[in-house]
Amino acid sequence: MLTSDLITETDILDGRWDNAAVEVWRVNWADTGQRVLMRRGAIGQIRRGRLAFVAEVRSLAHVLGQTVGRIFQATCDAALGDARCGVDLEGPSVKGNGAVIDLLRDRAFTAAGLGGFASGWFTFGTIEWTSGANAGRRAEVISHDLTDGIAVLTLLEAPVRSIVGGDDFTIRAGCDKRIETCGAKFANTANFRGFPHIPGQDAVLRYATKDGGHEGPCCERRSRARYCYRALLARHALPRPSQPSGCRLRLPRTGPWCMAGSRRARAVPDPALQP
Repeated sequence: MLTSDLITETDILDGRWDNAAVEVWRVNWADTGQRVLMRRGAIGQIRRGRLAFVAEVRSLAHVLGQTVGRIFQATCDAALGDARCGVDLEGPSVKGNGAVIDLLRDRAFTAAGLGGFASGWFTFGTIEWTSGANAGRRAEVISHDLTDGIAVLTLLEAPVRSIVGGDDFTIRAGCDKRIETCGAKFANTANFRGFPHIPGQDAVLRYATKDGGHEGPCCERRSRARYCYRALLARHALPRPSQPSGCRLRLPRTGPWCMAGSRRARAVPDPALQP
């Protein structure tokens, strides 16, 4: 059991002890200088019991389950505004100050002072409360809409304490981690930390529909097989990103073929691509 006057219910609800470091020592009660460290860990999930809070203590092995290093993925793996991203989140174009007008739900509200920002500008961004019961706390924004020129913000999670009209906050823009957003919204394509040109899984995830279109657009007729030849060159020889979706290529003994469903068409060389 652990009891302490320093650990209050208010601090637990505010999350001040989340991920706190925990050390377990074996101590000689007659001489507390004689001690040995038994284990280290961190506070994990905290549950409210009938008479007390029950905290999970995670061992150091829990860290082994976390992602270490970069991930080969199409989206960016940097945090908006960090050193790898380089976007300045203190500029007037990405930062705004507002105040709550009316509470819609426990985590959604209308806000004043953000009429100069387009709808969706603060989606996936962060909000920091500067007044009210949640002052000093930060939350994530899941959506930002405009209704008759009034901003409607929805948070990812309801705050610990209720939001009331008049609460002031500072809000910063968000990013959906796509290269299109990085370039159009922040003009920061040079610092994009993803791999947007890796092959996707669109063809694998397709499902049957009544209107057809299951053969792949490049192999319906022999006369269109030259597009497959272009795709073949793009994959194996030339840096041409012109491979149609839904087309799979292989190299049998007799030459290049394009496979789509149960139909195949021999790839016809395109004279325009010949050296």
